[in-house]
Amino acid sequence: MADIALANQNTLLIRKIGYSVGLEDTVNRIALLTETLVQDKELRDSNFNDLIVNKFGRKESTKTHFINFFSSLDLLELTNGRIVPHEILNASCLLRNDLDDNDFKEAVKGITLYTLLISDGELFLNLLSTGFKKDQYLKQLTNYRKEKIQFFYNHYAQKSIKEKIHKIIDFKEVVTNDNNINKGPLIDKKRSGPFAKNKTDIHDFTVKISDDWYTKVPERRKSWAQSLGLFKDNEVSENGHTLLEGINSLSHKTLSSYIIFPTDLELSRFKLSTLLPKENILNVHDILSVITKSFSKLFDKDLTENKTLLKDTNDLSELIKHLEPQYINLDKRFTKLRRELPYFTLLLYLTGRSIVEKKNIDNIRDLIEELISEKKDVLVRKSRKTLFGLTTKR
Repeated sequence: MADIALANQNTLLIRKIGYSVGLEDTVNRIALLTETLVQDKELRDSNFNDLIVNKFGRKESTKTHFINFFSSLDLLELTNGRIVPHEILNASCLLRNDLDDNDFKEAVKGITLYTLLISDGELFLNLLSTGFKKDQYLKQLTNYRKEKIQFFYNHYAQKSIKEKIHKIIDFKEVVTNDNNINKGPLIDKKRSGPFAKNKTDIHDFTVKISDDWYTKVPERRKSWAQSLGLFKDNEVSENGHTLLEGINSLSHKTLSSYIIFPTDLELSRFKLSTLLPKENILNVHDILSVITKSFSKLFDKDLTENKTLLKDTNDLSELIKHLEPQYINLDKRFTKLRRELPYFTLLLYLTGRSIVEKKNIDNIRDLIEELISEKKDVLVRKSRKTLFGLTTKR
């Protein structure tokens, strides 16, 4: 087991991505990627190229860029020359199978927002919180950098670890191989980042932003916010404020910036331990709950049982029985390898349904615990990669 500050998982220390290729029209492109997998039952070079050229309207030569971009969003990966879908994309496919066109357009927004929060959420939310006002970017990002670095400093005494944290939690470009999906945004042309040999003052939290950054980075995030309904009429919308308040409530309400700490799922998936207090490890359920409430306005005082998507374990069992065979057959290349429905996939599916039906999923953890104790129709197995594996008894 390795602590997150020493592991090679920079995204758990700062949530940002640096691509300019592919960032535009992200919601629609995730929907189109989903449609391709649902229709063809696999992702291969030919249909992925067709997606890029005929659906995205881009040149076939941008294929590698799009694979890297979708990989940075944890939608897929390239393994031994094969494009392999991840659970976020699989959940989107299950929603596409069960919803009509209009409902799917709403549900995929929840899927998109989750993947943006996990991959780029700290840059995205801090820019959103300024109302995309150019004169506030530098102050907000500096506040974020200072607050997050100081938080980690409180838990790590070793100077070498503090130096690494200081270099990672920054917005400078990390000079790496072009195929590295963790490449940072266009900020600074000098060699910098966690592997640079420059001497730095670990108590200097200044953020330096280039003109190129102002031109490219904020506009992409603004476009995301507009397409998700978080930014309307040149100001943060009601949904946007609900999202910001919800994310803030998961960390520290006293902070002036927006921080997304590592999730329980991420720590489990990467086999990582941490010196951080348990209260600072985010539960993936809570992030998804904030997302559903941001879209569905479920913070209303009249939130009652009839606003709950799943009422009891019978509802949950029936849903698992419905989804499990669909999941197994989503991609014909992996049908024989899939033996259970990942719980994380179910959570994402429920998030989309919750947005469409305006019902909450806050009771899902309790229902899973009840399902484990009942030992009836569904077997529940603990899983490092997806929290639980769900199998219908045959």
